[in-house]
Amino acid sequence: MTDIAVPVFGDVVRVSFPYAGKDGHKERPAVVINSPVYQQQRADVLVLALSSRLTPQKALGEAVLLDWEKAGLTKPSRFKAVVATVMQNRLLGIMGRLSERDIRQLRLLLSMIIGA
Repeated sequence: MTDIAVPVFGDVVRVSFPYAGKDGHKERPAVVINSPVYQQQRADVLVLALSSRLTPQKALGEAVLLDWEKAGLTKPSRFKAVVATVMQNRLLGIMGRLSERDIRQLRLLLSMIIGA
């Protein structure tokens, strides 16, 4: 990650995202979910995947972003219950930031996903 600010919780980033269960990566948006303390002490970033594929039935830990345009996304999108640890050099840039109401929604989803 060169020449961009260090992302913080709630920032929407473009990332070279690893495929689950297979080799390879896909460039896609994600939201940073780690704390500033984590960020200061680690060379990686925790992210939650975002998807523009909207489905009528949401799975556990998924919700549609309320303010997707403010977050820098080009299409209506949803939080996808896929958490990944990626190296900072896989971050391709900060696209935007979640609104306060989407951050509240994200915190609720994370609580459902990890049980905290």
